[in-house]
Amino acid sequence: MARADLESLRRAIGSQSSKDDALLAMCLESAGSWVYDRVLPGYVSKPEVQQAVLLLASRLYKRRSSPEGVAGWEDLGAVRILGRDPDIERLLEQYLDIYNVLGVA
Repeated sequence: MARADLESLRRAIGSQSSKDDALLAMCLESAGSWVYDRVLPGYVSKPEVQQAVLLLASRLYKRRSSPEGVAGWEDLGAVRILGRDPDIERLLEQYLDIYNVLGVA
């Protein structure tokens, strides 16, 4: 699988137009940098890694609507955005460069 691109991110978030392409490209670049820095080089093209990039880019894109970390309100109060996404972690866990992620020299 090729690296995640703008078109695949547009499909992932359900966007039909190109009006947010600059913002989407920035989110995709940020997500890709974060993921690729943590994954062993030989695995960056794996489908699970690319899915993690798209999930993180989508999360970053949608985060602009919740600058204080609050996604919405329900009966018991604010619905907060978690700092870590367990789905992204699970997709990447078998491809992580542990020495790089943990900072082991």
